[in-house]
Amino acid sequence: MNHEQSLSQYTLSLEEDIKRYKQENNKLQSYLEKSSDSIMRLDNQQMLLQLQIKRQERTFQFFQQLYQVTHSAKNTEQLFNLTLHSLIQNMGFDKAAIYQKDMNTFYPVAMKGYSSTEASSIQSIPVYYAQSIIEQNGIIVNKESRETYTEPYEHELGVKYFIACPLIIREKVEHIFLVGNNREETSLRSQLTIMDLETLRTLCQQLSIASANIQLYHHLERQIQVRTEALQESNFRLEEMNKELSRVEQSRRKLLSNISHDLGTPLSAIQVCVEAILDGLVEDSVEQERYLNIILSRVQGLKRLILDLFELSKLETREIRFEKTLLQLHPLTHHLFTKYEIEAKMADIRYEFVMGQSTNISIVADADRIEQVFANLITNAIKHTSPNGRIRVSTGLTNFLAKPYAMIKIEDNGCGISEEDLPYIFDRFYKGSKTRNSKDGGSGLGLAICKEIIEAHRGRIEAESSIGKGSTFSLMLPIESQCNE
Repeated sequence: MNHEQSLSQYTLSLEEDIKRYKQENNKLQSYLEKSSDSIMRLDNQQMLLQLQIKRQERTFQFFQQLYQVTHSAKNTEQLFNLTLHSLIQNMGFDKAAIYQKDMNTFYPVAMKGYSSTEASSIQSIPVYYAQSIIEQNGIIVNKESRETYTEPYEHELGVKYFIACPLIIREKVEHIFLVGNNREETSLRSQLTIMDLETLRTLCQQLSIASANIQLYHHLERQIQVRTEALQESNFRLEEMNKELSRVEQSRRKLLSNISHDLGTPLSAIQVCVEAILDGLVEDSVEQERYLNIILSRVQGLKRLILDLFELSKLETREIRFEKTLLQLHPLTHHLFTKYEIEAKMADIRYEFVMGQSTNISIVADADRIEQVFANLITNAIKHTSPNGRIRVSTGLTNFLAKPYAMIKIEDNGCGISEEDLPYIFDRFYKGSKTRNSKDGGSGLGLAICKEIIEAHRGRIEAESSIGKGSTFSLMLPIESQCNE
């Protein structure tokens, strides 16, 4: 083999090696390209994984905060506001809102992430939106789904892309929860995902429980308050009953003492007079007549006492029939007033009548019984007012327990009633101190009868007095009709 042949073979061998090397190089380059794609895919997967981990951490932090919120919120409004704030802070949403049901419409009651201008322009969720949200238990509106949902959400709801879920409390849809963003990319997501929807559904479940618990708490709080008030009212009534029982017991003791006195005194006087006549100690006819007149006056006093007791007993048991008719307060009072003008004048007492501003007041009452009460009070006033004194009768309106009453007021500037006696003046046989009874000679039943008569008319009688300044008795009767002129 010559040199040329050897060189030719070597050249061919080199060409084959070069071809082989090129093929190997191509394979290696292809492998490197594939490896680079794999590395890029791995990098992307790692980035996605980190993003998922970050989302999960944010979600975990959010639900931790939500747990604290649901246990610290005092009312539903505070619960919603704290939840929305936590959503935006931890979950990366731009905006969050809660809509409350009113008839078939849902209107916003809590918003976060909206400017004041945006908040003022937010409208209610239309019925067809709400139905879709409720029927599907939540919807996602993404960039892709905007082709399906062509309505201008950002105009009505203030967001382009959002998730909305119903908030069900006690098996009723009471609210709709909405979160979303207006940006093409957000710090945590470029698209809203099914995971986000599930998170919001879980959130709505937790809020439903928390809201129901808050409502239950407030219900129990109201029940406790009602029960507490009822107990306080019961305690107050028991205290009042105890006071009344104490007053009744004291009144009973005085009643027995007064009955003994009021019956014993005239009987003793009668006995003395009769024994004196029978023993012949009174022989003069004029003297005998004087003794007999004493006996007669004592018997008449006992008769009045018995009649008053009988009348009071029938009044207390409601055995007396009242002939009630429609009466005009002012004409009735003025008519009764005029009947005692002469007596007041004879006692040298200034006697006045004052008519209130409301001139047309009607009452339903028994005129004779009202006159009986008026007569007792006027007679007492004349008896216990000194010459040159004053008695004033006035009419008008007053309020008791937020209801209007017709009022007749009788005022005098006589001797007055002591503070100790005043609570008992409407009790049977109560005559109190000698201040008002030295010249009375009454049975001590007059004011008790007055009280029963007025209460039989569903009214009230009250007294104010102080020693040396006079007394004021007020009769209050329910109004049948009233017209201010």
